Amino acid sequence: MTETDTELIELLKLVLPEETIDNVGFLEIAGMAHYENVNSRIYAYFLNEENYTELASLFVNSLQQLVKEKMSKEIVFERFAVVTEDLTRKNNRIDITLNDIDNETAIIIENKIYHYLNNDLVDYWNHFNYKDDNKIGVLLTLYPHDIPSEVQGKFINVTHSEWVNKIQSNGLPSKLPVKVYNYLNDFFNTIDNLTQSNIMNEQARFYFDHSTKVQLAKKTYAEAIKFIESQISQIASTIGWQVHGKYDDWKNIWDKTNNLNTFYTLWYKPLLDGELKITIIIELHADDIQKIPELDKVLKDNENFQKLKKHGSSNKYFTHYVYQEYTMTISDLENLAKFVLHRIEEDFEDVMKIAIQHNYPGKEVEYLTYNV
Repeated sequence: MTETDTELIELLKLVLPEETIDNVGFLEIAGMAHYENVNSRIYAYFLNEENYTELASLFVNSLQQLVKEKMSKEIVFERFAVVTEDLTRKNNRIDITLNDIDNETAIIIENKIYHYLNNDLVDYWNHFNYKDDNKIGVLLTLYPHDIPSEVQGKFINVTHSEWVNKIQSNGLPSKLPVKVYNYLNDFFNTIDNLTQSNIMNEQARFYFDHSTKVQLAKKTYAEAIKFIESQISQIASTIGWQVHGKYDDWKNIWDKTNNLNTFYTLWYKPLLDGELKITIIIELHADDIQKIPELDKVLKDNENFQKLKKHGSSNKYFTHYVYQEYTMTISDLENLAKFVLHRIEEDFEDVMKIAIQHNYPGKEVEYLTYNV
């Protein structure tokens, strides 16, 4: 046993961490999760009393609780307006402001996702000409962040997770429309994904702890693909056709010389996933797809055609016309080309010949007899 074999066996004995699965939301799908202005508008929607009063109260009360915990300061609102991109005297834009004109109280929120802090927080503070005790600045960030010296005592740092966790611990209102609960859940998941994206999870830790062995495992995967592809090349060479396909889990074997759109496809992803299975397919492309109804009639009495599974995966570009999945032994896998050629000869060759004769009448296509 080589040293490489020993290291791989050691790797296989280790307990692998469970897969980390992100709950992908609409913002992630749209590629907008990290946009601060989009994030701010969502907060503003939930904070707006005109939308859902109880929900707005929950959001603002949760933030007020954090302010009190961090600075022992109470900002009291009766009725407040929510504004995003609030323009200051110096033409700066504050991400979110909560302003109670009657009580002359305000919360000034600078929302940061990934961008570095380069904002005139003094200008933001002076935007509301209220007593210092009646306003608070909140630097809202993904991770804890220092408050610049010029606004210390005026601004506090609150992380997105702190605010969301406080909202959740206080409990959501019970009579919101279902769609709003969906919006909230989606948004909370986005905040969690953003927060966790820069934190090393157990899978990443496992890799760095065992990187040499994992790299060896990746090399064995590459060797497995190399072996399968060499066997498929042997199959194509024996038939007298060519290999086509850039993906690691399937290949076409087709008559390139005659440019036929009726050919074999080998689907072997299960082999790479640990199952000793391979699927042989007669696939039709382009104009050949339109010939299927008549071809079905021609083949209806063919014994092999009757045994094979029919009309598998398809779209407007291709159809898996007939196919069969085969389970192999490890010995079969070691002689993959021989196994596949034997199955083609026994189960598919006469169907393929009839299909080509039907789809390409008058075209001389050489059929090789293979000794397997």
